[in-house]
Amino acid sequence: MAGASILVVEDERIIAAHLQHLLLRMGHNVVAIVTSGREALDKAAALRPEVVLMDVKLRGEMGGLEAGESIRAQWHIPVIYMTAYTGAAALADAGVAPPILYISKPFDAEHIHTVLRMALEPPSSEPR
Repeated sequence: MAGASILVVEDERIIAAHLQHLLLRMGHNVVAIVTSGREALDKAAALRPEVVLMDVKLRGEMGGLEAGESIRAQWHIPVIYMTAYTGAAALADAGVAPPILYISKPFDAEHIHTVLRMALEPPSSEPR
């Protein structure tokens, strides 16, 4: 999982800057940081990142869940949801189709690395 291209969708500037710093330290390429669901769709279409880190709660007419599901459906780009409010069960209750990948806020570098690896590396068919 070397140097993935990542679109960050986060409307809190401090959180977005912290996340970008962590991702860059891990060797990833943050192709853009956007603050709304509509911008996320536009950037995903234009840039085709390998993965999207999507805040669940976004300001504006399109929330993170709707934007994330649209990105997954249209371009088959893995979306990792970021949330301070819910876990996997609540995301499923909100209508997010499996597989659900998410990062709980506040997050740390090790957790982000693990979830990114899950999103980007195909599962091994051989037992370990």
